[in-house]
Amino acid sequence: AIARRHDTLSALFFLACVVLLLRGQRVLPAGLFVLSVLSKETSLAALPFVPFMLWAAGQPMRRAWVMLPPAVVAVGMRVLALGDLGGYGTATAPSLTAVPLYLDKFGRYFVDLLYPLPIRPGLMAIAAALALFVAIGAAAQMLPAKQRYLAWFGLLWVYFFALFYAGLKVYAGSWYLYFPLIGGAITLAALAEGGLARWPERMALAPLG
Repeated sequence: AIARRHDTLSALFFLACVVLLLRGQRVLPAGLFVLSVLSKETSLAALPFVPFMLWAAGQPMRRAWVMLPPAVVAVGMRVLALGDLGGYGTATAPSLTAVPLYLDKFGRYFVDLLYPLPIRPGLMAIAAALALFVAIGAAAQMLPAKQRYLAWFGLLWVYFFALFYAGLKVYAGSWYLYFPLIGGAITLAALAEGGLARWPERMALAPLG
């Protein structure tokens, strides 16, 4: 839908930014990141992961600093234009009274993530989220070093967004998974690659499974 073009533009500018950053450029990635954030502020959520992208590609993690000034500029422009950060107006200071709402958003995230498993929001979803973390974490520990780090990176990416959406109280449907699923793909690829690298050792069965 043409009304959703901001998602496409934000992704386009962000991906171009990362590619050029990986190639050692500085000025163009900074400009592209400003355009990405101004297209849709969702790309700010990827900022903490840029150093790990550089590390995974064998590049110096310190290159990620070039993302900070454009992030400040883009957020500053947004605040000046809107009078605040905008969004859905649901992001407030953390409080104990909001814990049930945090848990509800966290649970609904994993209900959609693990679909079509018959999991319901509430304690069942939270238990499934913990079981998934333990199972994949245990399998990741059986991988060679590189794939182990990537599997944990992808897994933490998925859980970061679970906490991110819960904290902002904005999770409202499975379409919110388009960014978290990148982490799921990284973990899946790392488990497969690392499991095959360990084959035919018996421990390879766990990550491959």
